[in-house]
Amino acid sequence: MKRVAVAVAAVAALALAPGAVNAAKVPSGKYKTRITSGFLKGNWTFDFFKTGRYKITGPYGHLFGHVAYKGTTVTFSKESEGTICPGPGTYRYRLTGRKLTFTLIKESCKVRPKVHVRTWTKAG
Repeated sequence: MKRVAVAVAAVAALALAPGAVNAAKVPSGKYKTRITSGFLKGNWTFDFFKTGRYKITGPYGHLFGHVAYKGTTVTFSKESEGTICPGPGTYRYRLTGRKLTFTLIKESCKVRPKVHVRTWTKAG
């Protein structure tokens, strides 16, 4: 009986650890950022939908794509027509309070990380 109690306590402690909590959260809703220089300069929004899709909007319009999560990594793929990204991109994400950040892991596109790799703030 003591072993069961110890095992339950250990599982509960791991579930409440900061890394475990972050791993369970995935972005949802709308996030915003501002790029202050270069050809991508302007306000940007990221909308994450429960359907496994996303929409990103910037100074030149918007595009839709698919998003897949595995642990603390996210893969962006299958963007709508008009994108210059030929394939998927995989990033590590961190969601802390209202802040969302991405760190590049593997990318087939040169432009996507210029937008994604920054701090995004939950809108609303």
